[in-house]
Amino acid sequence: MATAAPHRYEEIIEENLKAVRLNPQDFFSYYNLGKAYEFLGFYEEAVGAFLKAISINPEDAYSHNFLGLAYKNLGRYEEAMLEFKRALVLDPNYSYAHANLGTLYRVKGLYDEAIVRFKKALSLDPENPAALANLGLILHQRGLQEEARVQFQKALAMTPSYAFLHYSLAKVYLSMGDHPSAINQFRKSLFINSDDLYSHHYLGNTLFAMGELDEAFACYLRVLELDPNFVYAHAQLGLLYLERREHEKARGQFRRALDILPEHAGSHFGLGLVAYHEGRLAESLREFAIARDHQPDYAGLTYYMALAYHKEGQLERAIECFTRALEAAPNDHRTQYGLALALLDQGHLDRGIHQLRQALFLAPEESRYHKKLGDAYDLKGEPAEAIRHWEEAKRLSARGGEVLSDVTVRPLMSHRDDLDMAIDQHRREVRENPDDAEAHYRLACALKHRGHYEEALGEFKRSLSLNPYDTFSIYNIEELSRKLGLTNEELETLRKQIAREPENPQVHFQYGKSLYTYGKIDEAIGEWETTVAIQPNHQSVHFLLGEAYRHRGATGKAIEHWKRNLEIDSKDLNSLLSLGKLYLDQGELKESEAVLKKALHLYPDNVAAYLFLGRVARNAGELDLAMQHYQKVLEQNPQLGEAYLNMGILYRQKGELERARDALAKGISVSRDDSLLHYYQGVVLRALGQYAEARKSFEQALTLNPFDAFAAYSLGILEKHEGDREKSLRYFQRAIALEPHDVYARTNLGIVYYEMGQLTRALECVSAALGIDPDDTLANYYSGLVCFDLGDFSRAIRHLEKVLRAKPGDTWANYNLGLAYEETRRPQDAVGAFRRAFVESEPGSAVHKFSAEALKRHGVKP
Repeated sequence: MATAAPHRYEEIIEENLKAVRLNPQDFFSYYNLGKAYEFLGFYEEAVGAFLKAISINPEDAYSHNFLGLAYKNLGRYEEAMLEFKRALVLDPNYSYAHANLGTLYRVKGLYDEAIVRFKKALSLDPENPAALANLGLILHQRGLQEEARVQFQKALAMTPSYAFLHYSLAKVYLSMGDHPSAINQFRKSLFINSDDLYSHHYLGNTLFAMGELDEAFACYLRVLELDPNFVYAHAQLGLLYLERREHEKARGQFRRALDILPEHAGSHFGLGLVAYHEGRLAESLREFAIARDHQPDYAGLTYYMALAYHKEGQLERAIECFTRALEAAPNDHRTQYGLALALLDQGHLDRGIHQLRQALFLAPEESRYHKKLGDAYDLKGEPAEAIRHWEEAKRLSARGGEVLSDVTVRPLMSHRDDLDMAIDQHRREVRENPDDAEAHYRLACALKHRGHYEEALGEFKRSLSLNPYDTFSIYNIEELSRKLGLTNEELETLRKQIAREPENPQVHFQYGKSLYTYGKIDEAIGEWETTVAIQPNHQSVHFLLGEAYRHRGATGKAIEHWKRNLEIDSKDLNSLLSLGKLYLDQGELKESEAVLKKALHLYPDNVAAYLFLGRVARNAGELDLAMQHYQKVLEQNPQLGEAYLNMGILYRQKGELERARDALAKGISVSRDDSLLHYYQGVVLRALGQYAEARKSFEQALTLNPFDAFAAYSLGILEKHEGDREKSLRYFQRAIALEPHDVYARTNLGIVYYEMGQLTRALECVSAALGIDPDDTLANYYSGLVCFDLGDFSRAIRHLEKVLRAKPGDTWANYNLGLAYEETRRPQDAVGAFRRAFVESEPGSAVHKFSAEALKRHGVKP
């Protein structure tokens, strides 16, 4: 049997660094360096390596795609989008680039564009699980549940151990009303990942809806073990306690939820229900009113307000609330019955009878409805009808139906889903950080998908005002304005003004701004070029032209216009920052530094300039200088998680791991939902040997961003290191589903199968890795080992010889090659390989000992 050796990615990095030092024009070494950095999570370093590779070979689509992935994982979506598009210009049939661009569009809320990209990716590669999964998510969000189900089932056929796909399919079944299938999928998700908080929560909700209260109770308790501050589990526990008539416990859970999220409508509603049950009607109505203020459309709220008003004797208000409740749910027989009781109590006998008949039409088996209708007919003086309904009530009651004079109040299940939770979370983020453009953007996307278009439009505009570089906000503003009928009227007014004043530069300028705001960038460029033709020194238009050309990828023209703007006004901060950032993104570090220093000379407290200068210094290898810049940022804004993230990365690069850990922990304390902070904390903790803590960090990163292939990959590596092969298999499979082009995840999946003795599966995995990168040394090495153990010695020799052409001093590859030569009766070649392994290995090491024994077998003295 061949012998495996530990291969570390740090070795791959070191080898390629040596190669580029020897040959600075070595494209493949820069490319491999970038991939190694990226799969270790060193995204900034990956960006630098891929930029170098592209400077040598700008026509390589793969480099642009991987550069885009690195940018995406750094949250630099604009640059990522450009790189994915450049990859597709070079190779229009590059399935993964289409899927990556689609993922980016999905993350940014541009669902129509995302669907186009995923469908294109699937037309090129029908078995791309990442494209299938993402398309399923969008179709589910759009309400196309049957189509979403098909996509998720196709994806699961290829990656059955991907917990998130089971969770997503369960959510689809839930939307379709198929509760048993939803429960089955939630349980499959939890079998794969027993710590998935959301699967536990939604399984609890589904069981609650089906009346399985004890099982639901256990689910919510498990959620709170995983996250004691998960608001929605406290609220659902409150409803369960209310169902059990344990009012004090219910009140405690609702209050705990409100301690965490004071504006949570469901918990105010729950407190109102508790008060209603205890007969404290005024308190009940106060809580219901607070819930209504926070969420006017909360399910069942108006109905219970009507009940409380009725019990208080406020019949007009009760009738008004019952009527509003029926507008929202016209087929709710309980509401029809409640309205009937209120009308009867107010003396409206005929209207009350009419409502009772409506309630009976919807629920003919309700004995209490017949009883009350009989009473009403008796009052009206129609004894025959009264007797008929009383007898029917008696018959139904004998079969087990209840005869009640009032409505039994039962807590309604909240119909709030992931999107409602996200809206709550994003509203809180915006309140805590009103100047955070990304927080406004996230809230806007969630509101848009919920259908709250006017509020979403306002949030997109706030995001754009805080970050003028954000083309995604521009696209969404255009789309929502069109939906709301706002675009044409404003633009038509400006068009007419241009027709009246064709030589007025300011009119062309304003028209261009409106076009740009609505996402019509090419038309805006045309109007601004007209402005410049009429008035060459118009300052603002040059800045905006630079931005527009940058968004179109015409960086040369962008630079030209920003420079022209600075000739007109040398102190224009926006042009200085835009120019400095563009130089930085293009790898022109000296030019970027000069421009940004000028900005700081004029504006010494500008945070953005210090952030960009920190990146310049880090990319130039000046780590101490970069540190100084980020410290300046934190002096200005100690709540900026991005600065702590960069400090942590710098400390890690300097080998100061404890300080890196502490900096990242501070970042998490001020920006707890930043998945990148948790990911890098995991990287640092893993390097410190704190594997349990590292696992928690990677898991949190994956919870915050379920599409983080690198977090999934890192968890696979951790579980592999800890010896839990089943878990490592699942994480590597998840990483591959998210990033099918991941050579390292496929190779490591093959290694785990190899260690488990599943040689055929191992060979499939490493062969797939070599299909992506035929020169990958790790994949070739393990292909050699697997082929050896399968008895295909000639093929094993080919793979191991390929490893040694790239790494002649690889001791284990030499040793295993010697074994393969022995099997094919090539003793001289075997001796040569064993001798190289012996000479290159450390005395006392396992390979040194094995090589010596092999040489002795051939009668050769070591």
